[in-house]
Amino acid sequence: PFVGGHPIAGGEEAGAAAAERGLFAGRECIVTPGASATAAAVDKVRRLWERLGMRVAIMDAERHDQVLAWVSHLPHAISFALMRSLAAADPSMAQHGGQSWHDLTRIAASSPEMWRDVFRTNAGAAAEAIDQFVASLRDLRALIAAGDQAALFAWLEQARAAKRATDRDRAAGGTR
Repeated sequence: PFVGGHPIAGGEEAGAAAAERGLFAGRECIVTPGASATAAAVDKVRRLWERLGMRVAIMDAERHDQVLAWVSHLPHAISFALMRSLAAADPSMAQHGGQSWHDLTRIAASSPEMWRDVFRTNAGAAAEAIDQFVASLRDLRALIAAGDQAALFAWLEQARAAKRATDRDRAAGGTR
């Protein structure tokens, strides 16, 4: 019986040289039972990841692809696109970036080979997430251009409230 597992752990570096003790501790592993999976096989795989200190979420492969498109693929796409945009505008500006710049662009140092393959194998869900993000970014651009401070504040406050709600849910071990 096939039971897939996707540990959500690691950083922008790849390979054995990037290994670190405790990499999986407290992180999530998404377990995706295949059509041939049995309850016993799913439980065995779940217990394996839990013994490594991971929290386990079980979902079908389609939901996994949708979720990862938003919480992994889109952030990488944004980081890669931001670095390409800055490189075209004036790469020397990066030296003035603070912590928010570092946080947002750190993952642009990730493996191009790996991310080429990730985007290829989950193209549909990744494209959908990117399209929705671009639409939201266009909305923000329009609000800035219009100079409507109240609407801009409301847009920003809605994003802030969404972030705080997801952080509360994550801390409580739930999902939204």
